[in-house]
Amino acid sequence: MPVRSLAMAPLFALGIVAGASLFASPASAFFGGSSGPRACAPHSDRFDVPGLWLGHFSGGRLALHPNGDRRVDWRSEYQCFFSARACNAWRASLRREYARFRGHGTCLALRGGGAPVRAVVVRGVSARY
Repeated sequence: MPVRSLAMAPLFALGIVAGASLFASPASAFFGGSSGPRACAPHSDRFDVPGLWLGHFSGGRLALHPNGDRRVDWRSEYQCFFSARACNAWRASLRREYARFRGHGTCLALRGGGAPVRAVVVRGVSARY
């Protein structure tokens, strides 16, 4: 075996150990707790609230760096809301502040809200094709 391959063996073993530790670590270590798309996870088991909306906003504005350079202050964040109105108001306030560079954002209904469903009496069979 050449000398070069003997020197590379410890590095190769270290790479395998590092790769295995990435797969063994929990996903929450990479995707954060309440700051990412899992912002509504702490409220997912609550049924005392009428609805659950995940709000997302991304956008930017011009900002001056302390050294005088102009830079883009980019913001991307998620929050959880119990009403669509509160979610849309939050997004509108951030859009006013970060209006220069438009990103993406939405209020995603994760659970219910809105009008309650009434029982419907069916008196026959109906098929639509």
